[in-house]
Amino acid sequence: MAWMPGLSKSSLHAKTMVIDRKAMFVGSMNLDQRSLNINNEIGILFLNPEIAVKSAEAFDQNIKKVAFRLTLDTGKNGSKAIRWHQKTADGEIVYDSEPHVGFWKKFGVGLIRLLPVEFLL
Repeated sequence: MAWMPGLSKSSLHAKTMVIDRKAMFVGSMNLDQRSLNINNEIGILFLNPEIAVKSAEAFDQNIKKVAFRLTLDTGKNGSKAIRWHQKTADGEIVYDSEPHVGFWKKFGVGLIRLLPVEFLL
């Protein structure tokens, strides 16, 4: 998947939320316990339906170009598996494991799973 032009993968980013196409929240807070209890986070909530509608429409028009659609599929033996669906100019690609993640990153995540940090998620 191509990265958004002009942005590095380590760039700063905001969390933006449109609420009922009437209000917006823009801030730095992640939706996890660490951000709530440890980090210094900021944000602003404002009521402006014009901006909220334009932002929601832009999101709806562009999300399929930059994000995967995930499904939880049930196999013949009843096991469940996540599938990653990517829209491309040539059609759809379906991945059976997390795309664009190499062995060492998966290995590192596997090690981190052993740590007692779930309460921070």
